[in-house]
Amino acid sequence: MRYPGNLGWSLPAAIAIATSATPTYAQAASFDIPASSLQAALDSFVRQSGLQLIYRVDQLENHTSYGVRGVRSTEEALREILSGTGLEARRFTSGAIAIVPAQPRRQKASVQALQASPG
Repeated sequence: MRYPGNLGWSLPAAIAIATSATPTYAQAASFDIPASSLQAALDSFVRQSGLQLIYRVDQLENHTSYGVRGVRSTEEALREILSGTGLEARRFTSGAIAIVPAQPRRQKASVQALQASPG
């Protein structure tokens, strides 16, 4: 069985949903997230931003983050945390934010063009 939204996940996979309150994705906040394992950095991000993230635990293994410090939009902070990991944050119309493998730039443009085309 596949997860809706074409994330390429099967339901039996280990999935973590980190939750807190529900502020706006573009809202600015002060972050103090040290370099650490990617999972620890994302958990700190959730606590400090109040956003909810969905990710597969096995995709975070063997990844580290440089962290982020200072005032940033939550979107910028998350992008910095994920920098160099091969993962990206994808926000859905439902408001859910999933951490998924990054798409190659050319493929992203094709997907965006398909989504924008009428029909």
